[in-house]
Amino acid sequence: MIWELPEETVTNNIRKSISLKVSPDELDVKNILESLAKRLREEYEKFGVKVNVLSETHSVTIEFLNSSHEFTIDVVPAVPITEKNEFGLPLYIVPEIIKDSHRVRKDKYSSKEPIIWIKTDPEGYIEEASKANEENQSFRKSVKFLKGWRRKSKEGEDNFKLKSFHIEQYVLHFLRENHQKNTWEVVTTFFDEVEQIISSPQIPDRANDTIFIDAYISELTEEETRLILTNAQLATNLLNKIEQAQSESEVKEYLQEISLIQKTNKNTIYPITKDHAPTKPWYSGDFR
Repeated sequence: MIWELPEETVTNNIRKSISLKVSPDELDVKNILESLAKRLREEYEKFGVKVNVLSETHSVTIEFLNSSHEFTIDVVPAVPITEKNEFGLPLYIVPEIIKDSHRVRKDKYSSKEPIIWIKTDPEGYIEEASKANEENQSFRKSVKFLKGWRRKSKEGEDNFKLKSFHIEQYVLHFLRENHQKNTWEVVTTFFDEVEQIISSPQIPDRANDTIFIDAYISELTEEETRLILTNAQLATNLLNKIEQAQSESEVKEYLQEISLIQKTNKNTIYPITKDHAPTKPWYSGDFR
């Protein structure tokens, strides 16, 4: 998740680095992020939510401790630049660690090496998703179901590394080439193609087509890859049973075995950062 730096914190030095197109490696936002982390702790305490908030030099990590489905959110600072995307919306610069796994990120922090900033286009992704859903509501429903499968797969399993955003982008690109596909066809195709999907990085970043949003795939261990493939096969087996189901209750039972769908209370999860968090128009809906 990106957090746009408050206007008053964007100093002249930062603006000069951006305007001169100099990689702002030396931007010191540690104090700003420590302040954000403090505010987050205070706000979550008001909501009665148990969290561990860790401030690093270029990010803030929020670990939810009292959730039945444990997860973390990483917040990285962002500065808007003058360059715009095809929708007329601004691009941002963010620390490059936004694209790294937690494992790689920890190594970079430990090494104390300078962390460069890169361009990103979060608002472009939001706009793409919104338009995709307007064109075919299978986008929202498919993403919701597949993210539920990912959530189910991660229950008690730290080695399940398939990223939520990767799933979303796969569905978007698939429907771009297959406009008329319904939710069932999208989901079954995903599970059929998952081995190819995680074989190598394939989806270019919107702001820089020389890097890939699924580059983390190259870091997967053999065990982590096998776990994704195994869970995908189990989901396929259950989907095949659905086609033979004799009742609606039987269908629901199989679907619940595959995917964990939960509604998210944004006011609880994002008390401070919600205004800058990417909206997700596919949260509501069902598998039809």
